[in-house]
Amino acid sequence: MTHKDLMNTADDALTGHDVFVGLLEPAEKQYLMDRGVVRSVSAGQIICRQHERASTLFIILLGEVEVSEGEKKKSINIARLGRGDVFGEVSALFRMARVSTVKAVKPTVLLELDGDVFEELIENNKQLLKAMIQRFGERIRETALRTVSFLRYLPVETFEHLKQETSLVSLLPGKIIVKEGEPGDAMYILIHGAARVSHQIDGQQLNLALLGPGDYFGEWSVLTGAPRTATVTTLSQVQAIRIDREQLLNFIQKHPNVRDRIDQIAHNRLEANKGSEFIEDAEFNANQSIQDIQDVLGEEKV
Repeated sequence: MTHKDLMNTADDALTGHDVFVGLLEPAEKQYLMDRGVVRSVSAGQIICRQHERASTLFIILLGEVEVSEGEKKKSINIARLGRGDVFGEVSALFRMARVSTVKAVKPTVLLELDGDVFEELIENNKQLLKAMIQRFGERIRETALRTVSFLRYLPVETFEHLKQETSLVSLLPGKIIVKEGEPGDAMYILIHGAARVSHQIDGQQLNLALLGPGDYFGEWSVLTGAPRTATVTTLSQVQAIRIDREQLLNFIQKHPNVRDRIDQIAHNRLEANKGSEFIEDAEFNANQSIQDIQDVLGEEKV
């Protein structure tokens, strides 16, 4: 197969794939094609791994790959993809962790497209981002939920009910998403854009962290019942997944394995932060936080 044939395959894939059909102008499609990198992989080689953070989209020009979910012995094969198929598009478009592992089962030739290329394209075509979020709402929700540590390893069917309880929100730059001292009414997962985390000390706002796609926040006050310990403010146009407190707690009650993971994460997080002035000032310790979570979840049973 000639280089021209390979590029024609990529062109057809971009034209016909659900992500792009009807959304890309010819010049935009050519922009992507010009910035793609052709890569060969051998049979058995892992192309991308579940849960890794990466932003590359792949178009199969030649060969075949296997898509699987789960860890090692519990891994389940869910699909086989061949010439003209596309994978990795949600991670590339929204900078989220991979939801599947992809391995070449035959010698395979791929066209790689970096997420930075899509970011530039979206910056020049705001309607493209809006259309993609609308088109891929269900997949985005599942991908976003899998970035949350205490939900990550749940089977696909378990996600279905929780996905329906989430909502997509769009926020302008400078908008306060959660405010320090207020009660926790929801948690959020960023799918596009950036936000700043800050904490007030002696009347001054101290910047603690920057958040981007795939980062989540607000779960701690929802789980413990404690007030928000920081303020999160958008730095750009932001799209996020919102999970209301009642829906999240009801879901956890129905899935004891999630509750067990939260208890362990609470213990690990606070052990790792022992000696931190921020944690000490908040009068947190591992046992108290775990008890707070158990008390909140216990109230939901009543």
